[in-house]
Amino acid sequence: MIELREVYKIYRRGSVPFEAVSGVNLSIDKGDFAVITGPSGSGKSTLMTLIGCLDTPTKGNVRIDGRDISQLSRDGLSRIRNQKIGFIFQQFNLVPTLNALDNVALPIEIAGKSREFAVKQAKDLLVKVGLSDKLYNYPNELSGGQMQRVAVGRALSNDPEVILADEPTGNLDSKSGADVLNLLLVLNRQGKTIVLITHDEKIARHGNRHFLLSDGKVVKSGIKKGGVKK
Repeated sequence: MIELREVYKIYRRGSVPFEAVSGVNLSIDKGDFAVITGPSGSGKSTLMTLIGCLDTPTKGNVRIDGRDISQLSRDGLSRIRNQKIGFIFQQFNLVPTLNALDNVALPIEIAGKSREFAVKQAKDLLVKVGLSDKLYNYPNELSGGQMQRVAVGRALSNDPEVILADEPTGNLDSKSGADVLNLLLVLNRQGKTIVLITHDEKIARHGNRHFLLSDGKVVKSGIKKGGVKK
């Protein structure tokens, strides 16, 4: 489903090149729950932008569902994101002037669906993530855990094959974080490919595939036989 081969992302600090990602090789299969860990500055966020088709590598190949995105235009990258990937971020990134229902319905309408269809789909998704009683609440009326559940509903809005979660529990208390993690595990058992990026190596035990980054390189990887899927 996701394959990186000798991937580099090089930025410049003045005249000095800086390798944020340095020769990364990794594969994630359809239906995996993959966890990418590492300390701050290890390259996790840069790797997220590459896997999420938010950017292209300086060198190497990134394949999403068999398609090499390395040379795609911005429009081409946008199409892949819209068709294949749902995003969940640490900061939730909800629109503060929209209620929960409209936050989830918005990307469905942007994709060209009718308002009626978008509202029905959004309601179904918010019920799925346990927020049937919060449809019309605004982000400032929700707890951190509830806002992240809205974000999960939004990530599912166009039925992506891959859910890319960047530090999804980072701003949550332990109970809310566990609830969001369990929700991702349920989605994985339902067939979604999950890529979870975190600084917390304890979370790695919940995945069936683990990659540890340090200084832009994969320094350790492992596959848990049987994984988390049931």
